[in-house]
Amino acid sequence: MSNSETETYGFFEDPSDSNFVASPDALAASSFILEVKTRPAKTEGPLSSLKRMPSYYIQPKLEMVYTGGAPLCILESYHPGTQQASFFLVKRHSALMSVINDTKTVV
Repeated sequence: MSNSETETYGFFEDPSDSNFVASPDALAASSFILEVKTRPAKTEGPLSSLKRMPSYYIQPKLEMVYTGGAPLCILESYHPGTQQASFFLVKRHSALMSVINDTKTVV
């Protein structure tokens, strides 16, 4: 994966509901997306676990679905003050989209 080229694309809309969009930071030809989350300077450093920020975990899952089904996302938590980063591999999980789609029909 280290030699994979990436491209930026902008917004991807949910085909069934334009209220839901995704904007991954990059897409790679080898079927993964890249999402970079920059941590505020006042924090101690990059995230060491996604448990502290569950939204960091959910966003890539939605992006994988809306971009056409990439099976993996490399999520980077970057801290500019320390110039350190943590990397997480997030796998696609279709059950999350089932819950979201069920919620949309109830609302």
